[in-house]
Amino acid sequence: MPNAAIMLCAGRAKRMRGAVDDKVLARLAGRPVLEYSVRAFLHSGVVDYFVFVVRDSEQFEKISFMLLRIGVPAHKTVFIQGGAERQDSVLNGLRNTPAEMENVFIHDCA
Repeated sequence: MPNAAIMLCAGRAKRMRGAVDDKVLARLAGRPVLEYSVRAFLHSGVVDYFVFVVRDSEQFEKISFMLLRIGVPAHKTVFIQGGAERQDSVLNGLRNTPAEMENVFIHDCA
């Protein structure tokens, strides 16, 4: 029973009023906040595939590097562009989730 996690990373952090450049990549105890979520999914053993919904190429590069560093296999991930609103990003994620996935977890990473 394969499962996927859609990781919503494309937000603009408007409510943070400039306190951080990117909420999902902001450091918490020395690690990007997103890393804690990815590691939790990995250690749970319930997620077989990740769909990362990102806002731009800079964020894509930073998240890709983080995933490489923590050992997430590239063949178990896909990156897609976020939408104008959160619900658009969710829809983009669902449209890019492999059809064989039985369950999909949607995680607002910030």
